[in-house]
Amino acid sequence: MRVVHFGFPLRGHTTPSLPIVAELVRRGVEVDYHSTPAFKGLVEGAGARFVAYPAGCERLTAPVDSAEHLAGILTAAENMLPPLLAALEPRPDLVLFDASALWGGILARRLGLPCVASITTFALNRTMLQMLGAPPPAAWSRPAFKRLNDEYGANFRDHLDVVVPVADLKFVYTARAFQPTGRFFDESHLFLGPLVDRRPRDGACAQAAGARPLAYVSLGTIFNRDHGLLLRISEVLAARGWQVIVSLGDAAAAQQQRWPEHVQVHAFVDQIGVLAQAQLFVTHGGMNSVSEALSHAVPMIVIPQAVDQHLVARQTANLGAAVVIERDAVSIESLTAALARIEGDRAAFDTAAARLQRSFTEVTAVADAVDQALALRHRAPHHG
Repeated sequence: MRVVHFGFPLRGHTTPSLPIVAELVRRGVEVDYHSTPAFKGLVEGAGARFVAYPAGCERLTAPVDSAEHLAGILTAAENMLPPLLAALEPRPDLVLFDASALWGGILARRLGLPCVASITTFALNRTMLQMLGAPPPAAWSRPAFKRLNDEYGANFRDHLDVVVPVADLKFVYTARAFQPTGRFFDESHLFLGPLVDRRPRDGACAQAAGARPLAYVSLGTIFNRDHGLLLRISEVLAARGWQVIVSLGDAAAAQQQRWPEHVQVHAFVDQIGVLAQAQLFVTHGGMNSVSEALSHAVPMIVIPQAVDQHLVARQTANLGAAVVIERDAVSIESLTAALARIEGDRAAFDTAAARLQRSFTEVTAVADAVDQALALRHRAPHHG
């Protein structure tokens, strides 16, 4: 049996899917995983055959807002569909695709193949998007929808169909209890939890030093470029009695800049290892980072930067495990106030984070999810 997986070339979209890939390979399934060369090692480490996307896909990893993200994946889909369609001969038995890898779902529908969407943030549906006030499509997007419909049978009604994946099954890497309006998602959505214990580990093994409580600071692999913001956060934390580990994403800048006492700075750390020691996480609110923190019951200060991070931040705060500071409101005063709030009501934040940690064990097992995915080849595709 052969499965083709169309990934989206970001680490946060790649690592959650790898336990599924590894389970398929363990069962003797051949898996071709399409991504960019930066992820070749991770893909091959899970046992899949790496297949490089056409040149230019690296541009999809640039920091963008929601409209730019939509524009980027529509353009990428139009550019990549012809060569990818030719590469799918002989036809696979099953298609897996990241929810942002729009082209994967289109190819599955075009070829009449069963498919599974890999959703690495919250699941979305049309009703939820309308409630959130999703922006209307830009004028340029309508011709793109028409071309994809006419040439590939994409069946897009509007821009919401670009954001809501159409698939027979959807693998969602969180718990139903953390998912906004989780009880309203149907049985085609399998909530697997973040699978943190199955993720590959790399980066520096940073260790806490001394008696101060440990705060970990990282704004993700894309948004860590604001070194001034990371410095201000570190200064506030150190002044209030914390020891701080910062993941900077830039080794040269870590050496050039002067950092306060009690602050360690690294280019890239083993985040799961650091969070296992931490009592606080200051984060951009990426789904991977938040999930890894909650897996260790660590409360957060979330400074969302773009796209889905605002929704992740809001949900984490609504469930009592975080304080949110909007990006344009970050200051010494707002950071100090957020810290004071967590320190003053520590038990409540710890309890909320621990409750979400437990929810990650009340999920569909990877083996059961793979059973359901493999069973799709015995019935006609539904693509609901």
